[in-house]
Amino acid sequence: MKKKKINTEQFFKENQELGFIVKVLSKASTADLIDEHKFDNKEFIRLIKHHRLDSIFLKAVQEQNIKLPNELKERLEQINKRNKMRMMKLTAELIRIHKLFTENGIDYISLKGPALSQQIYGDYTIRSSRDLDILVKVDDLDKVNSILNDNGYYTDVNNFDNHNKAHHDISFVNKKLEIQIEIHTRLFSFDKLYNYSNTELFKNKETIILNNYNISILEKKTNYEYLYIHAQKHSWELFYWITDLIKLGFNKKELITSFFINQQNNKRKNHFSFLLYTLSLNKSTKHKYNVFAIYFRRFINWIKKSK
Repeated sequence: MKKKKINTEQFFKENQELGFIVKVLSKASTADLIDEHKFDNKEFIRLIKHHRLDSIFLKAVQEQNIKLPNELKERLEQINKRNKMRMMKLTAELIRIHKLFTENGIDYISLKGPALSQQIYGDYTIRSSRDLDILVKVDDLDKVNSILNDNGYYTDVNNFDNHNKAHHDISFVNKKLEIQIEIHTRLFSFDKLYNYSNTELFKNKETIILNNYNISILEKKTNYEYLYIHAQKHSWELFYWITDLIKLGFNKKELITSFFINQQNNKRKNHFSFLLYTLSLNKSTKHKYNVFAIYFRRFINWIKKSK
């Protein structure tokens, strides 16, 4: 089967704002990209938020000395400040969980999140994350559940054995902290997506220093593969997955082409995937309400701060 070709110049012309974002992050020529008469600031900010690129984009702009319209720059700096505060909060919670798990003899691996941001950017506040993802051993699941329950986290999953047969993670929500933790028992629901067993993952894990604590992460090669499969599984929907992989050494041109193709062809698929999640039976109405409540409160707080 022939690989589908994509006309990048045509794509940039039809999607000026997204094209500009991609060119800045891929360090292509950007001198002639901003036309203030055609550039839609509202659409640009929407895309930055959707693709979770606020701090990453601003860092790239500063490094390349790119001049942005003052309105855009100020808006980006506001979003960047909120993201950094969010990542500091998540990092503090990851370290707290690290201490709790270590004290109770629970082996774990931090997936993505602040640890990955520290690994590829040298700064745990750059990459944007909505929650914490932590891999644990199935045998430790009851113990993990007890520890998280004692520390303000709630899950609606009652039977872990039945849940694990179909799903690779369990959501825990702390309404007071407004933080969600995804406890993984394997990397993907379908084992065939990944060639490594949990035994291998824990045997070969590495550590990264995060605020003077040794946080466990996936071994470099397996982490590359995990992030690639994760992005592919989600149809390359978010560009910040692409920036992760470029930073980790994957072929930039191939990744960006995959992103363009899926942006054009998979809009319906992405909407359908979200609909399936919304209607999925593995998340109770009560759990979905709690997650919604967290994001709603964050929105209200943002409105108050903006006034």
